[in-house]
Amino acid sequence: MSPKNIFKNTAITEFNWLCEENSSINSSELSISIFMLGLLFGAILFGKISDKIGRKQGLLLAFTFGLVTNFFLYFVSDPIGFTILRFFAGAFAHACVVISYVYVIEQIGPSWRTFIGSQHLQFFELGIVVLSIIGFYNRNWHDVQLAFFWLGLPFLPMFFALPKSTRWLYSKGRTKEARDNLKLFSEKTNCSIDDNFIHKFEEKFFAAETDTSCESFGFRDLFKNAKLRKITIIMCFNWFVTSMVYYGLGLNAGSLSGDIFMNNALCGVFDAIAKLVAPLFLRSKLGRRGSLCFLFVVGGICCLGSMMVKRRSGCFDSAEIADECEIQERIKSENWTEEVSKWLALGGKFCSSATFTIVYVFTAELYPTCIR
Repeated sequence: MSPKNIFKNTAITEFNWLCEENSSINSSELSISIFMLGLLFGAILFGKISDKIGRKQGLLLAFTFGLVTNFFLYFVSDPIGFTILRFFAGAFAHACVVISYVYVIEQIGPSWRTFIGSQHLQFFELGIVVLSIIGFYNRNWHDVQLAFFWLGLPFLPMFFALPKSTRWLYSKGRTKEARDNLKLFSEKTNCSIDDNFIHKFEEKFFAAETDTSCESFGFRDLFKNAKLRKITIIMCFNWFVTSMVYYGLGLNAGSLSGDIFMNNALCGVFDAIAKLVAPLFLRSKLGRRGSLCFLFVVGGICCLGSMMVKRRSGCFDSAEIADECEIQERIKSENWTEEVSKWLALGGKFCSSATFTIVYVFTAELYPTCIR
């Protein structure tokens, strides 16, 4: 059983990582760090792969390997194999997120990109809620891994029904396929895309593609110009803080008071609401920068408030203090302090999710087209 006696078997208990809490190197935390490194690896690698073989094929490849990895995780019985497969599971999962974002943005017009770009990960939040339900009925981590495989398997055939990215086809010189793609969209959506419209679209597209002023730009150019250097440093810090708070609060849902499954589901619900609210911030008088500043401040207050309220009774961290506290007073104090602390933490989760959505849009708008 797990420390809180709610799971039959977890990776921590199976691999005896619980006994390493006081050691200099905590295997559980190291495993999570390697998993997060996998997210970075997948985003970089599959971004290039999808540019080479196409968005649809790249997405299909990442999703298929993700399914296979989660299936093999069911059979893992040693910590090293578990950590390695978790690295690849994170890489393939995040690759699906990155490629699907690009794919969706390339398939829609400019007027809908802000809204769809904000909402395309709503099913990510639904997945968090579904994970809570799966975990509630399957208290063994091996069974949860198998559930991931069976849950994702029915979606595999759907990829063959997806159209290819029209913009990617044009960028690769596959003009006939791109035209057929546009006409297929026209038929399915009852729109009138004729040859004249396609000709005008191609003129604008190829004019932008043949702009030679964009050829010499690379990653190092982000730091050569003083203005771009300032933007890059500030936005990198924004991304760092947003990611740290978002994943930090999400991965520690189990430390909040109350039912762990309900808390995890609430994280998903708060994320979904934040993504619905984010476009309102983008269109408000606060603008992109004002919205980010506002949400960072409110989110920071929620996180600090959560920590301070939880420590109010003084009976949470020190065994010596806990022995000195009266049991009844401690129970009474924990009841309200931990409950308030939980909702403040969820408030911080809401703000971090909203900033995640806004920072995507804001970053793209700050850079020139050639660098974006």
